[in-house]
Amino acid sequence: MLDFAFLIHTPLGCRCTGGKVNGKNQTIRYKLQSGDTIEILTSPTQKPKREWLSIACTSKARVKIKQTLNEIQHKEAELGKELLVRRFKNRKVDVNDSILMKLIRKTGYKTVTDFYCAPSQEKIDVNHILDLSLHIEAKELILVIQYKDTLIRNKSTDYFSYYNIVRQYHIRDLFESLVYIAIGCIRNRNRNHA
Repeated sequence: MLDFAFLIHTPLGCRCTGGKVNGKNQTIRYKLQSGDTIEILTSPTQKPKREWLSIACTSKARVKIKQTLNEIQHKEAELGKELLVRRFKNRKVDVNDSILMKLIRKTGYKTVTDFYCAPSQEKIDVNHILDLSLHIEAKELILVIQYKDTLIRNKSTDYFSYYNIVRQYHIRDLFESLVYIAIGCIRNRNRNHA
């Protein structure tokens, strides 16, 4: 039944819920016989499912199902990314791609598309993603501060490499202000120890 619906028209196959064969209701799994009179039943809310790939017999139907599933996944990923970016902007946080890639690995998603689909499918909360992102950024800031402490202990004057490391992590204005203050303190401390 499903193959026949896709043979007629792809959107018809995508919305197929079953059909009437010789006046009797049948599921999409029904195998058609020669001479059957068929009426395809559809629903506007019906979407293709992964299980349909095992139901479909013809390669044309399987290709159309895969194509439609990929389109649906792409739309969900776009929506998820939009939700994420909007939430980041609402909380006045810059979207940092390197931190997002670390976050994707940490949460266990295999692809970026799977990660962006999760918020739109409500598998993961957008606020949770934002909190994890801030947590990863804070860990990186701690590493930068530890590097600063190493500079102080070694009485190094390599302030510019420290500032460049901080800029690399796209740390916001508040942290950049703290860096300038810290560099000033380091200079004063080195003068006092000299």
